[in-house]
Amino acid sequence: MTMNKLRRKLKEKYKQGLLDGNNGMPRLTKDEYFDLVEAIRSQLDYEEKASMCFNTILPNDSVTCIQNDLFEPIINLIEQVTNDKDKWLSYYIWECRMGEDAQKVIINGNELTLKDNEALWVLLTYDKKTMK
Repeated sequence: MTMNKLRRKLKEKYKQGLLDGNNGMPRLTKDEYFDLVEAIRSQLDYEEKASMCFNTILPNDSVTCIQNDLFEPIINLIEQVTNDKDKWLSYYIWECRMGEDAQKVIINGNELTLKDNEALWVLLTYDKKTMK
């Protein structure tokens, strides 16, 4: 999924949320959420490979391909759509490197390792009072 398709899909979901009485926020299914996170992963992987190629061609120059200005608005929108007030998606993407550097978090005394999309989904959808 390209970044433009991703952006259009999120805007469409946002408009649906405004009309469906979901407190102005759309609902994302688990599959839709996974698709969005995987699209971000795919783009980051592509940009990392491109950056490595540039480093081979121009070893004495610093070339970066990552356009965080593209990612941040999309990540922020996904966080709004999923009511991710604690910015777990950003943490997972940037600090956990999409699970490559899995980090343990403790919520209400329960430990969860952010190692993959499934763990992130659990963190975002659990009942905060019962941790279910």
